[in-house]
Amino acid sequence: MSGTATIGTAAPPLDAFKVFPFRVRPQANWHESPRRFGARRANGRLHAGCDLYFPHGTEILAAADGVITRFAFFALNSTLTQKVSAMEILHAGGWIGRYCEIANALPTGLKAGSTVKAGQVIAFVGHLMDVLDVPSDMLHFEMYAGTARGSLSDFGRPPFMRRKDLLDPTPYLDAAAARLGTT
Repeated sequence: MSGTATIGTAAPPLDAFKVFPFRVRPQANWHESPRRFGARRANGRLHAGCDLYFPHGTEILAAADGVITRFAFFALNSTLTQKVSAMEILHAGGWIGRYCEIANALPTGLKAGSTVKAGQVIAFVGHLMDVLDVPSDMLHFEMYAGTARGSLSDFGRPPFMRRKDLLDPTPYLDAAAARLGTT
């Protein structure tokens, strides 16, 4: 599955995503199931982002300039409550990056309302391998056009269970990954 999750959502240009969220590409790519956008999940749900496998504690970089609008627990179920967090950043151009399954402690000085720059360390990979049957800790990255309002999670909107301006981050990750090591 590629392109936007919903028809009619205005996607930002590929160059809006300035920096890959890590300093290197992950060994496991984000095009394969179960890591890819749109991969099947339990109860007919589809995966709303791309999973980038990296070890617990790996630095996560801001994909573009922006402002942190939310930092809170990312509880998919009671087992995960208070295990990992999610950060939402309103990026330049109006699109939103949701950085999920990150560690609960942020770099010094960062909080909701903080301004961040593309390439700045904004978070660290969280640890879920002790509670989930996953082969690696990861960043789960979601992207939104910024054309809708309300919570990014919308459990009444199958099959993704996300707000209607959800985008497939794959082409943005691909474009940013192609620039790794070229500067």
